[in-house]
Amino acid sequence: MLKNTSNNTNNNFNELIDLNCIRYTPIYKTINLMYYTDNKVAGSPLSRVGDAYFQYKYNTEPNIDPDEDLKKNIKKAVSFCKYSINKIMRKMKEINNKNTNLIYLPSPKNAIFINSKIDYLEILYDLIDTDTLLLRPPPKININKVIEYKNNFEEGNKVYPLEKLCIIKTPYAGGSSCIIDVPNQEVNKSKPYEYWLGIFIKQSERKYKNSEYKKIKCSGFSTGLIIQNYNDHFDNIGEFRCFCVNGIIVAIVHSNEETGFNLIANRKNLFDKNDDLKIEDLGELEICSEQNIFDNLKQYILKFEEICYIVRDRFKSIGQPLDINRIDLIISSDSTLEDPKFIVNEVEDFSCGPTSTRSVNVLVNNQETYLMFRFKKILAKLYYNSLHSFYI
Repeated sequence: MLKNTSNNTNNNFNELIDLNCIRYTPIYKTINLMYYTDNKVAGSPLSRVGDAYFQYKYNTEPNIDPDEDLKKNIKKAVSFCKYSINKIMRKMKEINNKNTNLIYLPSPKNAIFINSKIDYLEILYDLIDTDTLLLRPPPKININKVIEYKNNFEEGNKVYPLEKLCIIKTPYAGGSSCIIDVPNQEVNKSKPYEYWLGIFIKQSERKYKNSEYKKIKCSGFSTGLIIQNYNDHFDNIGEFRCFCVNGIIVAIVHSNEETGFNLIANRKNLFDKNDDLKIEDLGELEICSEQNIFDNLKQYILKFEEICYIVRDRFKSIGQPLDINRIDLIISSDSTLEDPKFIVNEVEDFSCGPTSTRSVNVLVNNQETYLMFRFKKILAKLYYNSLHSFYI
């Protein structure tokens, strides 16, 4: 039984999950985002459902087949993900009916679309890396095939060129732990879902090789898999996280392993202490960091804005309008630093990833102020005050 152990007085989620799974990630942590109600705006907890994992004992007894245990836990993971998504959606609608002034970002209608990842990546097909493989599971997963592919997969030499590396991601997952590296493997679009799931499970097990327990990570695999070839620009240059209100960039955070998270641009007046601030009150995007990522960063910021507008229009065209989002941009794997082509790596909902908001700092009145979750309050206030502007 999953309990909400936070200090929040609302206990609607006290009995969210009861599937007798052995281990799971604490979904109640993201459920707290639901009750983040500055200006009556609340985020969706669906972005973390896919982080759940299942732990099973690695059998050493000769009369017990470890593959049978694995099959049972794959079935549990599939049931868990489907059940928890449906349960959360029902509760969101219940709370929404009782609190008519509460605005969900994304709305219950849009929550699955944006957190499934595959749904929106399909409509952004020309704005993502060309080698991206998006796989949905068949109506019934052939678990025997998954086990067969898993047991037959050999990653080969541990020393491998980075160009011979692919990445597997899972839907409904907010953490980097649900991104798996696969050495000596390139994207092969002719391989079925079961093949890549077998590899995903095999690579997930590697770190528990010397333990009596193994884990099936990231139950979001039951809704699909995203496979891409390694992109060295992601590691070397990093990611440009564009915080948007209705597709309009209000701040940009640059991140990579070497420099961490840095606010590099924001709209003038964004951090003013003005409870009535609206989107139309903001000035132009201004570079606010001395970090010299590109000599002509201003030109690239114009490209970032153009891409974000395209994303907004694509979402709107199929009835899935953006609200408060983070649109993450990277340099495509097939372009150069001399002539970079920027593409979409990910689109997030209002939960926006706590690391990038918590780590951001900015100079306010010549004093360094760590925004932490105050940044989300600013975005929520801006959206709430500007609602009328989006429907004119």
